Amino acid sequence: MRKTFAVGVLAVGCVVWALCGAVSAGPIVSGPGTGAGYLLPDPENQGEMYTGTTVCIGDPGNGIDVTLDPDGGPIVKQFAVPEGTGDVTICISEHWHVMGPIPWTDWHEELRLWRPVDGWVASVPGDGLYFSAAVVVTPGAGVYSSGDKIDIYWDPPIVECTQVCITKSVVVERDVLSDTMFAIFEWPTPEPATMGLLGLGLAGLVIRRRRR
Repeated sequence: MRKTFAVGVLAVGCVVWALCGAVSAGPIVSGPGTGAGYLLPDPENQGEMYTGTTVCIGDPGNGIDVTLDPDGGPIVKQFAVPEGTGDVTICISEHWHVMGPIPWTDWHEELRLWRPVDGWVASVPGDGLYFSAAVVVTPGAGVYSSGDKIDIYWDPPIVECTQVCITKSVVVERDVLSDTMFAIFEWPTPEPATMGLLGLGLAGLVIRRRRR
């Protein structure tokens, strides 16, 4: 009876894994529109970057498809720092289209700077780079902006076919920041219920192995 229970729990976990992907890996990969601005960091060939002080990514009402992917990483967008001195604000409006069966409960963004030895590293206070407090999200959500990070939470979770618009601003203190570029790392996360089922399946695997 105990073996049957363990196998049953494991089977449930495997089904969830197959349907939802390796959720614990997090992470996403974008669908159509993976051109300029969606390049993984490459110090030798940075490719195109977003330029200017007003950037619109995706079309309003017809956003870029985004799906949780077991082998995907965060969306990485690279921006060129406008030339000049003094502070400059880069206004960014992004439009996403939720794809796949996994509802999103939250979305996270981080500012990063390139370092030849360490690669992309998190921006910290004093770098001269930060998100402004004004962040507008559709559909409505709880938003927390704290310098180098933005955290967005939806309740109830948003589901497949939802159009998402996120508008924010990045302030660059050009008299402080010596870098000529920066990046924003972004990713959504699934609802806790999905993670719970996945954990249940993995727990079943552990139980089964111990009882052998």
